[in-house]
Amino acid sequence: MTIKRIMHASDFSTASGAAFKLARALAKALHAELVLCHAYQPMPPVAVGEGYVSPRVIEQIWTAARTSARGRLERLAAAARRDRLRVSTLLLQGAAAPAIVAAASMLASLPPVLIVVGLQRFLVSGLLAGAVRD
Repeated sequence: MTIKRIMHASDFSTASGAAFKLARALAKALHAELVLCHAYQPMPPVAVGEGYVSPRVIEQIWTAARTSARGRLERLAAAARRDRLRVSTLLLQGAAAPAIVAAASMLASLPPVLIVVGLQRFLVSGLLAGAVRD
């Protein structure tokens, strides 16, 4: 079985940066497509005291979050393209682990997929379901 796609899920942290370097190296060595993704979860509005946050302001906050994430994904993609890699990006909405697993499941219906993530001292619940690890 040859891995044709490598999915790198990033939260743009230092740990994700190290995982991105690994994902790029693997994609280059295996001549695989690199799929970069980021999951974000819109936060519900929070009122402070008797304050009110209008739906318009909430939508502006969510739009800014999506725009920022899309820009950061594109910067990662540009770096990978400089390595002459085939790259695509996915901006996912929802809790990270389920969104990443759902995207990987969708990709897995095509050629085999390897997921590369960087974790910071904790295991994202549900992300490694079915994986073999030490």
